[in-house]
Amino acid sequence: MKLTQILLTDIEEGFGEMKRGLCVLAVLELVLALVLVALTMASGIAKSDLSVDDVLTSILGGMMIYDFTTNMPFNLPIAWLLMMALVLFLPLSYPLRDLSGFGLQVLVGTKNRLAWWLSKCIWLGLYSALVWLLALAISFTVSLVTSGSVDSGVSQDAASLLSLDTWDYVSVPRSAGLAPFVISACMMTWALCVAQLTLSLWIRPVLSFTVGALTMFASAFFFIPFLPGQYLMAGRSNLLIKSGVDPLMGLALAALIGAVSCAVGAIRFSHMDLVGKEYSS
Repeated sequence: MKLTQILLTDIEEGFGEMKRGLCVLAVLELVLALVLVALTMASGIAKSDLSVDDVLTSILGGMMIYDFTTNMPFNLPIAWLLMMALVLFLPLSYPLRDLSGFGLQVLVGTKNRLAWWLSKCIWLGLYSALVWLLALAISFTVSLVTSGSVDSGVSQDAASLLSLDTWDYVSVPRSAGLAPFVISACMMTWALCVAQLTLSLWIRPVLSFTVGALTMFASAFFFIPFLPGQYLMAGRSNLLIKSGVDPLMGLALAALIGAVSCAVGAIRFSHMDLVGKEYSS
């Protein structure tokens, strides 16, 4: 069976399996967007000032840079962590569970393990794109309904309401908005999902998910450019603050993580005992 045929099956089966989870993700994003609308109304700021990027930042803003060397309190970004945990959890079970059903039949019939693996990596890329398109769609909708327009750019008022850093604030150019951040974050989402899948070839999927979740927590606590979670928080991007991380660096880091994970996973999968492997979580 060709790669395209396997991929089409993955799209149908994989996305069909996670449709409820995607609905939960959409509801969570909508709630976070509406929280910003409520904060805006309570503060007396005109709702017409809410841009698409303001709403997107309310969903995936994360938190300001934490400096543990000072007496600054650490406010755990619960909403962002929950969002990232859900994003990592949704594609967790399907790829390996596929090996106990149709996927195993494909491998036995074609003996083409590389096609199966590449299909899963591409499927995760489509999933990552879907996640960010969903966030953008909700941001566009909320902005359009509340303000009557779909302007870009993050206002300092919105950043303040979201408890992000306004002392080091940079005015986001309305021409590009948060587009560089979104592209970088989408790529990083794919890289983390592929890395999680690759790790699942050695350990149980739930343990690989735990590693990913702990990485997100460490990214919130430590401001280290090589921690991937930095590039999934709009509030830590240099598009918003002068001392933030560069989306281009995030894009390069994501490409490195993704490429290494794909290669290592392909090598590991080509030598795995598919019969003796236990695929349950």
